[in-house]
Amino acid sequence: EVVAGTVTECYCGGDVVGTGDFIGGLAGENELDIKIVDCQATGSVSGSSHVGGLIGFNDYDCPVSSSYATGDVTGSEDKIGGLIGLNSQSEVSDCYATGSVSSPGDYVGGLVGHNEYRSILKSYATGDVSGFHGIGGLVGWQSSSSVIDCFAVGDVSGIESVIGGLIGASRGWVTNCFATGRVNGESFVGGLMGSYNGDSTTQQGLVSNCFALGMTSGNSKVGGLIGGVGKYGHVSTSFSGNRVFGIRDTGGFVASNSGTIDSNCYWDVEASQQSTSEGGVGRTTNEMKMAETFLGWDFETVWAIHQFRGYPILRNNPGQSDLIINVIGSPEVVHDRDDFVTFMIVVRNLSTEDVSAVEIGAQVPTQFARDWPDGNYRTYSIGTIGWGQTAIRYYKERLQEKSYLGETRFEVEIAAGYPNRIKANDFSDSRVVIGAPYTITSATELQAMIYDLTADYHLGSDIDASETLEWNDGAGFEPIGTDLTPFTGSFSGMIHKISNLQINRPTAHQVGLFGHVEGATLENVELLDVNIVGFSSVGGLVGHGNVTVSDCFVSGKISAIDVCVGGVIGNIQNSIVRNISASCVVSGEDAGGVVGKAGGGLIDNCHSSGEVSGSE
Repeated sequence: EVVAGTVTECYCGGDVVGTGDFIGGLAGENELDIKIVDCQATGSVSGSSHVGGLIGFNDYDCPVSSSYATGDVTGSEDKIGGLIGLNSQSEVSDCYATGSVSSPGDYVGGLVGHNEYRSILKSYATGDVSGFHGIGGLVGWQSSSSVIDCFAVGDVSGIESVIGGLIGASRGWVTNCFATGRVNGESFVGGLMGSYNGDSTTQQGLVSNCFALGMTSGNSKVGGLIGGVGKYGHVSTSFSGNRVFGIRDTGGFVASNSGTIDSNCYWDVEASQQSTSEGGVGRTTNEMKMAETFLGWDFETVWAIHQFRGYPILRNNPGQSDLIINVIGSPEVVHDRDDFVTFMIVVRNLSTEDVSAVEIGAQVPTQFARDWPDGNYRTYSIGTIGWGQTAIRYYKERLQEKSYLGETRFEVEIAAGYPNRIKANDFSDSRVVIGAPYTITSATELQAMIYDLTADYHLGSDIDASETLEWNDGAGFEPIGTDLTPFTGSFSGMIHKISNLQINRPTAHQVGLFGHVEGATLENVELLDVNIVGFSSVGGLVGHGNVTVSDCFVSGKISAIDVCVGGVIGNIQNSIVRNISASCVVSGEDAGGVVGKAGGGLIDNCHSSGEVSGSE
């Protein structure tokens, strides 16, 4: 127990196992004017009730700032949090928790189990959360308090009721927040909150500038943003873009409402598969990507949107998907985003040694740098960074993270010797790549290769491209490279596979995973169960061009309406093709099991076991 004083720059790395109440990684109970500043706990914590990754019970004017906990937290009763179990009359700011949090009891939150009478500001949680009743990705139960500029990305599950992606039950104010995790419970389940009723004491409250994107499911009272809004609840300038599934009493935006929901609230009718809601306005997916849909919204200082590319995003909050990078040597980390994107870069010093400078730059005119002298978490930013060349002034502050806006390509040079976390939004037509070559891990990232046709790429995982069937109004995947802008880089499948790629472009020339290539190198690519249709120069891997291809395999159906179709390559000149096999059903004129038409070059050790039909 800590009574009177200040605790600053403390680190606790061991696991904490307790059999009773008030258990924390740093302090079991903290009360009466104790400030917690720049503290961290990294071990797992377990106990009965009032259990937190950093503090079990934080009470009465004991602000916690710039602190975090990363261990898993487990309780057997109520008020369990990734950072704090019960936080009362004390502000929490610039804090985060990353461990999973679980208990068979009530009031379980990714950051705080139960928060009352003070605000939580600029904080987040990333771990999965599970419990019985009053369960939230950030806060399980919120009473007479505010949650501002916060987010949660973990999956949330509850056995009973009042389950939310950000907050289980809220009785206060929530502003500039979002949640993206999957949420599941019995009743009163919401992508952002399970239930919301404002402050019962003042009979006031407001949810504004918030959104939810994670799938929401339950038995009854299941809503895209909120399960149920009580009579003191007021919701404004917010949206949901998630799938909503319930047995009964479901709503695209809210499932139950006896409060006030302004007409400037929206939900995606197509994504939610819900045509009705007890408040809010339903719009199509395309309409949800247009600024003019969101009447009265502030797109200058609060929101941002890239027209026709994605949902609105909050300017003050960081991205939603994370990528862990364990650095070996000095690789390059690149975020190359066609979309408008807000993202956060967090680099953590986990050693006691000094940390080398981390240079983070972007193409002209933006540039910034970060380092930690003497092992401290000191952040330096030099120059400007912003979207539309909107500058952020020079700053120096003790924060481990900051968010930026940008449409430019950002390159991050990371010194060797310590792990780093990169966070970025996961919008369509965007890519997160690591190292040289860039690493591709999803169908969306694969498609985003069309934005840099000179780069080197490799697969970082198996990719199921089934989703491409619905892309581009049924036309499917857009081939990489055209006759005007061919692909000239390299691509390696490594040990990974791409399956179920769908392309349906019967009027298009040069069709395949790669449409047109010039001087490119493709190796170790395995395409399984593809279904590709084009007009001419059609292949599973390459439609047309000059290329070096080795150690590749393709299976599936390849069809050309006209000429030059092959299981692997449609039409090539002066190319080298080695160690290729195919098991495809190929149809069209000038058809071949591996290559449809070749002019010059070398074809060595290739074979086909599929069916070929067509004419000469």
